[in-house]
Amino acid sequence: MQNMKTPKHSYVFSKDFILCCLAEDDSFFYGEILYGKKRMENVKTIKLDKVFYYKYWELEHQNGVNRKKVGEKTSYTKYLNFTTRLYPEHYFNHSIIGNLFRISKRDVIKVIPPKNYYSLSKFQKQIINHLRIKFPLSLKNILVGGSNLINEKNNHNDFDLLIKGKTEGIKMSKFLNEITLNKTNQVLIGEGRYHQRRFHINNQIICPFSIYKTDNFFEIAKNRKLENKKEITAKVTDSSGSLFSPARYKIKTNKSENYLLISYFVGHAHLFKEGDIIKFKAPLFQFFKNSIKKKAFVIPIEGSWVDIN
Repeated sequence: MQNMKTPKHSYVFSKDFILCCLAEDDSFFYGEILYGKKRMENVKTIKLDKVFYYKYWELEHQNGVNRKKVGEKTSYTKYLNFTTRLYPEHYFNHSIIGNLFRISKRDVIKVIPPKNYYSLSKFQKQIINHLRIKFPLSLKNILVGGSNLINEKNNHNDFDLLIKGKTEGIKMSKFLNEITLNKTNQVLIGEGRYHQRRFHINNQIICPFSIYKTDNFFEIAKNRKLENKKEITAKVTDSSGSLFSPARYKIKTNKSENYLLISYFVGHAHLFKEGDIIKFKAPLFQFFKNSIKKKAFVIPIEGSWVDIN
């Protein structure tokens, strides 16, 4: 892998599908196939340039959330299995990110990167302006991604916000903790439960992520597996990197050893808070690039169940 020229969360178009970019090298883009022209049952469609696309990503949110055993599979597996059947030639197992898809750069029709404030529609700018009343962030550090890249009039789905910059991303993580203390800002997902990474601003659901220029360290660094997957109990000591991709948490195990826990599974973004005691199953890797070395437990994009106390 190389340093990314294309920002994470860009939409990459082929003749058959739209891929959300998570990594790239000289020859390929890697990520999730979110929309495609090939038929899939039990998912909705969206019309783009007079062509209907099926929303494959909806499979990741079907069947709700049921308590499982530590390490068990998530609903991503259903999405992966169905989408792989449709596009088997694009399936790829990445040694760190996990089971995803790739497209040759020769087959790319166009790439839509996250949009800055000045290229947004009037409706989208209004959402940002309302947000900045409570979270006064510079406009140069605000980008918009997700379905808003292809549907500017979208006011039903989440508004995917990308906070640009490492320091700014940490600030958004803290702001998210604060704003969801107020029940009127919470996005309920079940009885007595609210979504950890979404909040309301003027009746619009905001879903933030954070990106910065060198946030692909784990994809491009050399790595060596130190331990195979095993169950770990640890305390979260720092959750300020929870909105990055991958989500990053500093943890201390029950043996008083300090590590990073990184997760490419979107359901783990901003899920764990400082002070939480968590149980998970993941392999331990050593990452090294130039003089930088980091030890991290890695949960791939397909995820696995983590128990929180």
